[in-house]
Amino acid sequence: MKTNHSKRRAWPAVLLIAAVLALAVTACVLIGTTVIDRIHTVTASDVSQPATVPSVGPTSGTTAPAPTTESTEVPTTLLLDGQTVEITARCAVLYDMTAGRMLYTKQPQQVCAPASLTKMAVAATALSLCPADTCLTVGNEIDRMDPEASRAYLKKGQEYHLIDLAAALLLPSGSDAAYCIAAGVGRQVLGANADEQAAIDCFMEQVNAFVKRVGAVSTHFVTPDGMPDPTHLTTAEDLLCILRYCMQDKDLSRVMGAARWGAYTTSGYGVTFQNTNLLLRKDSEYYYASAIAGKTGFTDQAGYCLAAAARQDGHTLLAVVLGTPQAGTRFTDARTLFEKGFAALQGKK
Repeated sequence: MKTNHSKRRAWPAVLLIAAVLALAVTACVLIGTTVIDRIHTVTASDVSQPATVPSVGPTSGTTAPAPTTESTEVPTTLLLDGQTVEITARCAVLYDMTAGRMLYTKQPQQVCAPASLTKMAVAATALSLCPADTCLTVGNEIDRMDPEASRAYLKKGQEYHLIDLAAALLLPSGSDAAYCIAAGVGRQVLGANADEQAAIDCFMEQVNAFVKRVGAVSTHFVTPDGMPDPTHLTTAEDLLCILRYCMQDKDLSRVMGAARWGAYTTSGYGVTFQNTNLLLRKDSEYYYASAIAGKTGFTDQAGYCLAAAARQDGHTLLAVVLGTPQAGTRFTDARTLFEKGFAALQGKK
């Protein structure tokens, strides 16, 4: 009898232990599920949701649209597969922005120097942080540009609206405009009295954060004008993400689509910036009627480069060509890609 009583007294303890174990297992399952859900949420957010870029001034909260899954993953079958595409570029991509699919790739993830295609990211970052009518003054920072770099011939003491500095940056590919924007917008973030180098460094941190948000995950930029640095690198696919963002932005697409841009300093001095993208210039042998925007680049390391957009029959195509051997071949390569792409799309109808 004593033994039976001991057994009866033991049962509640056993049940209690079992209940505790059941609760522990349930907790582990719930915790594991929460971790998986959080990982899934972060991944989905990074890929498909707009990301907020730190902002100053009245445009606080400006968002940068992140790429969709379609644009960051190359389909196994491209529209131009099996076709002869004769281009000289070391790396290239052709993308149908309207349908959201890649049409052609050539070493799209090869790491390489971007030259002045960097300036698309500089302009995009600046206009995401500050209103287009923000006034910036040209200062000593322009002395930092390489003597061989392309320039917009800005003068110290001139004050421009940011949108006009973006035109000086993107059309004649002004490295002076790149440094003016970097120092000026950097001081908008850090404060007006910030050291010149600190302001430029701060701005380039913003640029690198921005390009990651728009999908350029293999990109790292060091100089605001794209002059060579061992760690200043990107890929054709990453530049496509940056170009696509620019084409989705009304200010940037307007600037990059202009063959010429008239600008004034705040004191009334007028200047005209001409686009080095000859696909847009009717006075050029490389003029292409379907072209709507673009940005050129060149250094000895990068070769001749071009990021461009064209529109035909309701489709907007984006092309990036890197490392062509001559100034003219970047335009003929891009045109070849556009014509092949539009022809293939027409054939699908």
